[in-house]
Amino acid sequence: MSVREIRLFGDPILVTPSLEILDFASAAGLIQDLIDTASLSGRAGVAATQIGVGLSAFAYNIEGEIGYLINPKITELSGDIVAMEEWCLSVPGLWHQAMRHSFARASGFLLEGLSNRVACNSADDLTSPNDFDPATVSLGRISYWLRFIWFISWKL
Repeated sequence: MSVREIRLFGDPILVTPSLEILDFASAAGLIQDLIDTASLSGRAGVAATQIGVGLSAFAYNIEGEIGYLINPKITELSGDIVAMEEWCLSVPGLWHQAMRHSFARASGFLLEGLSNRVACNSADDLTSPNDFDPATVSLGRISYWLRFIWFISWKL
């Protein structure tokens, strides 16, 4: 398939709730595009909405391990809460400190309909629900003034 362009803040799809995928076999092309897009250097995860598709799926690239989940849900957050840098590919250039649990587990499905789980520590981006609902989650946690400054600089 192909690497897809990342949709940027302001694109309505980024604030539209994604729909569950019911026919997993029909999502094969989308999943391959997500994997190809997440495989690029510097990317930890890409949600379907970030490539313009309003369906619930994401691909991850955690320390070179590349995979995906269809209809992902965070099923466990535990451990110490630590401050980490957070960013979103759909909001380029904006970084901020976010408080995250030191362990996270997500579950979802594979194309074959099999259940799958992914677990990681705080150094990995999966601990951010940002990968499941990109701009809505990230922007909701950033202070008003950071968002305002970023928006003004983005418009110039």
